[in-house]
This record gives sequence, structure tokens and C-alpha cells, in this order.
Amino acid sequence: TNGASFNSNVALSNMSFSAGAAVNFGNAATDTLTLSAGGGTSLTGTGAYTVTAEVLGPQSLTLSGSGTKTFNGLVGTSTALASLVQSDGSGAATFYENIIAAGAVTMNANVTLSGLTLTSGGVVTIGNAPGTDVLTLAGAAVTVTSAAANTAQTYDCGITGGQDLTVAAGTGAVVFNGLIGASAGSRPTGLSVSGGSILFGNDASDTLQLEGTGTLAYTANVGAGTITWRGSNIATPGTQTYTASTRVVVDLHANGTYTAGGTGLAVAAPYLFLDSGAAATLTLGANLTLSGAGNLVLYRGTFDLNGRSLAIGGDFVAFGAAYNGSGWRDAARNTTNPGNRFFAYPFEGLLGYYTAGALLAAWQAAPACGAG
Repeated sequence: TNGASFNSNVALSNMSFSAGAAVNFGNAATDTLTLSAGGGTSLTGTGAYTVTAEVLGPQSLTLSGSGTKTFNGLVGTSTALASLVQSDGSGAATFYENIIAAGAVTMNANVTLSGLTLTSGGVVTIGNAPGTDVLTLAGAAVTVTSAAANTAQTYDCGITGGQDLTVAAGTGAVVFNGLIGASAGSRPTGLSVSGGSILFGNDASDTLQLEGTGTLAYTANVGAGTITWRGSNIATPGTQTYTASTRVVVDLHANGTYTAGGTGLAVAAPYLFLDSGAAATLTLGANLTLSGAGNLVLYRGTFDLNGRSLAIGGDFVAFGAAYNGSGWRDAARNTTNPGNRFFAYPFEGLLGYYTAGALLAAWQAAPACGAG
């Protein structure tokens, strides 16, 4: 069509709707757009779509073509969609009300979520090009949940917008590849993530920065829950907390900093592994506390306390700069390698470093025992 307005209830069945000019579905929240029997419906073409009607399943909805798609009404909340897909190269999509899909949700281009909850019964994928695709948070706090289905969530995109983001995946894995809060003035104001495992960062160029009250909470406290950081600079105005049933791994490949406001950095996990690479330095910008019997293990590189305090409830282990993570060593950082032996230094109380500019570095040569 070369443009149309449907100002009442509409049903689309197993079809591709292509627009060369603006198309409107509904002009009131009481109007409905029903995706009825068939294999699903596609909205495509160069024309812009504005959907004010409530979108009802039970079939799938695919967004393609270069035209923008704006959804002002509820999507799948009365009758869930089978799935929701935004094709690669599609025009930007904006959603202002809650979204429910019984199956997967896949957004492979720019998308804006405004003050809503997205609920998926399948895998959630947002973005497929971390350098170009962007998830924008607008309006109010945003929640993306697949917790009931325990399915994975992957964010191959930058994340921007001055709102809180909550990601809940149950036992599913959560992966972030891209810059979070790259530009001052449009950074998220809070990030809370829970999943079976959590991975942030594809390489050393990835950073996470929040603003406003800016608290960061990561929880991988189910099964063999692991939190892994592979970015470089992590900065939040508020507290950062990491809770994992197995371990937290900071795996830098370039110089990095970890800065937090409030009460600083808090880790609740049996192990915190820090590996900055042989030539890299990890600099603390806040006090770091390992609660309970948490053990701190330093591999390669330099750990610069930067005048901050370090409190450890368990053991402290420092490997040499020559450590290569192979052979008998604990390459997987899971402490289960039969040949791995930590010759650690137990402390009866908390271990604190308060000297300004204090520097704690891995030994320049690894002793034969593997730990120094």
C-alpha cells in the first residue's frame, strides 16, 4: 500500500503487509490488531508504521524493511505473540507498552523500550552488531525478563538512555557485548542483572558507565553461577555488588579501572579471580570487600589499590607474572584442576590496604609451587 489508516479493529492472517508510505493501525488503545491463524505476519516496506491498537497473538510478528515502527499500545499482553522478530537492517522500532511473547524475542536493529516490561518465553536477543545496533531506554525503568522460562539473553548492542534496566533470566545465561553508557548525559541510571551466568565484554574496548544514582547489581547465584568481566573501565556513581555461587572473574586484556560510589565494590562469591594480562594494570577507584570466606586470586599483571582498602574474608593467592594458565595450572579458573594447588596466605581477620598509592603486583617470576 502507498499509505493507509485503519481506525478500528483489524485482523491480519499469515501475510506480508508492505507499505511505501505511512500506515496507521488504530487511533485508540481500545482498537485491536489481531495476528490470527497462519504462519505469522510481517510488516515491511519503506513506509513508517504507527500502531496505536493493542497487538494480539497468537501468531508471530516480524518487522522488516527500512520504515520505522512505533507501537503505542500493548503488544501480546492479552494474547501472547508466538514470537517477535525485528530483522537485520530494519528501521528503528519503538515500544511504549508492555510486550509478551510465548517464544523468542529477536531485535536485530535499533530499538527503543520506554518504561515497559518485555516478557519472553524463549531466548531474548537484542542487536547483532555491537558497534552499530543500540538499545535505548526511555520514559521510565525497563525490565526484560525470561526468568519463568529460564532462557538466555544476549545483548549484542550498545545500551544508552537515562533509565534503570533490569534483566532477569532465571537460570539462563546473560551476555553483554558492547558499550553500556558510552555518552555522558544519556547513560543508564542503574543496572540489575540476574542469570545462571553473566558475561560482560567481548574485548578490552567494552566499557560500562552509569550515571545518576547509578547502582550496579549482578547476581549469578544458581547452580555453577559465574560472573565474568572482559571489558576495561567500569564506573558507577553508586555501589557495585556481585553475587555468584561459584566465582567472579575479572579478565582484562588492557589497562582498566573499577570505580564505584556508595559503599564501593562488594563481592559475595567463593572466589574472585583478577587477571589483567602480563602488561596490564587494574586500578581500583573504590574500596573492595570480599564477604564471607571469599578468596582473592591474583594472576598476571598489576593490581593497583590506588589508596583504597581491600578486605578479604578468605585466602589471598598471588601467581607470578609468568603464569600462563596452562598445564597443571587452573586454566579454567574453576579450582577443580587436579594439579592445581593454591599455596595461600590465610588471614584471621580482614586484610586491609590503606596506604595512599599502595601497589600490589604479581611476583615477577612464578615459584615452582605455582603461587607466591
